[in-house]
Amino acid sequence: MKVVFLIPPPLAGTPPAERVFGCTYELYPFPPIPVLYAASALRQAGHEVSVADGARENWTTAQLEAAIRDASPDLWVFHSVNLSRETDLAALERIRALAKGETPVVFTGPGPSYEPDAYLRDERSFALRGEVEQSLPQLAARLARGDRPDPEDMPGLAVRTPAGELLSGIPREPIEDLDALPFPARDLVPGDAYYNPKLGARPFTAVLSSRGCPHRCRYCVPNAMSFARELEGRRAADGRKPRARLRSAGNVVDELQELHREGYRAISFIDDEFVWSADRTEEICSAVGRMNFRWGCLARPDYINDRTAAALAGARCLYVDLGVESFVQEILDDVGKDLTVEQAESSIRLLRSLGVPVKLNVLVGASPLETRETIETTIRKVVELDPDVAMFGVCNPFPGTPYWDYARERGLLVNPEYTPVDVQRQSTVRLPHLSPEELVAAVRRANRRFYLRPGVILRNLLKARSPGDLLRGARAFLRKMRP
Repeated sequence: MKVVFLIPPPLAGTPPAERVFGCTYELYPFPPIPVLYAASALRQAGHEVSVADGARENWTTAQLEAAIRDASPDLWVFHSVNLSRETDLAALERIRALAKGETPVVFTGPGPSYEPDAYLRDERSFALRGEVEQSLPQLAARLARGDRPDPEDMPGLAVRTPAGELLSGIPREPIEDLDALPFPARDLVPGDAYYNPKLGARPFTAVLSSRGCPHRCRYCVPNAMSFARELEGRRAADGRKPRARLRSAGNVVDELQELHREGYRAISFIDDEFVWSADRTEEICSAVGRMNFRWGCLARPDYINDRTAAALAGARCLYVDLGVESFVQEILDDVGKDLTVEQAESSIRLLRSLGVPVKLNVLVGASPLETRETIETTIRKVVELDPDVAMFGVCNPFPGTPYWDYARERGLLVNPEYTPVDVQRQSTVRLPHLSPEELVAAVRRANRRFYLRPGVILRNLLKARSPGDLLRGARAFLRKMRP
C-alpha cells in the first residue's frame, strides 16, 4: 500500500499542537518520533511510506488541500494527541471532500487511545489504541487484501458500523521486546528542519530508549508513545499502569552509531525517565560522549546518584530535565510522587557541582493541599537551589490522567469539559485554598522571583550564541512575565 502520514497545519487562530509529548503547544519544531516509529514498521512490512508535515512547513489551507489532492494514497495515517484532535478531524473532512473514493484513514496516538469514538466519523475511519508498530502493519495488510478489519480478532482496533455503532476490540498488550522494533524512519523528514534551542546544533533528532515509568504521579502526562501505551495498558490491567520497558543499552548504542554516521549532531532523549540503572546509564553515556553529541535528557531526582551523575557529566550532558513539582513533602506524598524533598535537593546540588545544567519543573496546584504558604516555600527553595532554568506552571488536569478523574470527582474543575490552556496564564482548577486567578498569579510571582535576579539575567545573556538566541530568549522571558 501507499501510506501517507499527515500532520496537518493547525486551524486558523490556534498554534500547532506539540505531538511528541502531547500536552502543550509547539514552541519549536520537534522531530515526530511517534510517526517515524510507525512509518518504519510499515516500511519493514513492505509498504511505501511518506510523511507530509504541514505543521512544520506552515501550510495554508490551500496548500493542505493541494497536498490531499496530489497524494492519492491507499491509506492516510494521523498520529493524534488531545490538543490536535479538532485539527486532525478537520483534515479528515477535507480528505473526504477532496480525495477520490473512500480512502481509509487511521488515527493513532494518545488521543484515539483515550477516546476512540471521537475520531470515528464514518465506516472508513479507524482508531488504533496503544502502541501501533505491530497493529498498524496488521491493519494495513487487511486493508490491502480488501478485507474489512474486525475488532473481534484485532486487539486495540475501534471502528464504527454503517448504523453508527462503535465496535472496539479487546485491549492490545504492550510491546515487550523493544529491541525488536526497527529504528525510526528519520530519512522521511529533513534532519535539519528540527531543533532544540537548549542544544544549539543541527541536525537534531530525538531518541526514545524506554517506554513508560513505574511511578504513580497523579498528574503525569508522559510522552505520547508512553501515554498511548499506558492508556491501553490500563484497559488490560484493571486500571493499573503497564510495566515500563527498556531497550537494551546495546540496542540504544546501535541507534546512536547510526545517527553519528548520518551526521546528526544533537540529541534529546525523550524517555519519561532516562536514568535507570547505573550500568545502563554509564554504557549509553559513554557512547554519547565518544560520538560528541550535544544532548540532554529527562530524569527523576531520586535516580540521580554519584555514578549516574558522573556518567551524565562525563558525557557532557547539556541539560537534565528534573520534575520536582513542589518542595513541600505533604504535597509530594499526596500526588504520589514517591520522592522526598531531601532527594530532590541532593540531586540538584550534585548535578550542579559536576557542571551538569539543571532544568527544574515546578507545578503549582497539583494537590488540593496547596496554599499560598506551600507555594512560597517552593519558590524560596527554587531560588535557593538556583537551577539553570526553572519552569513554573499551573498543574491543569489532563484527560486520561488520574488527576483528571480525581478533579472531576471532587468538583475541582472550573469547567466539566477539557479546555486546552496555556499553563503559564490559565488554570482549569479551583482548589480549596486557592482560586484559579491566585494559581496563575503564583506562577507569575515565581517567574519574577526567579528570573529577575541580576545573576540569572547575566547568565542567560552569556549563554546566547547568536542574536537569534537573544531574540528567542527575550520572547520566552516576556511570555513568562506578561499576564
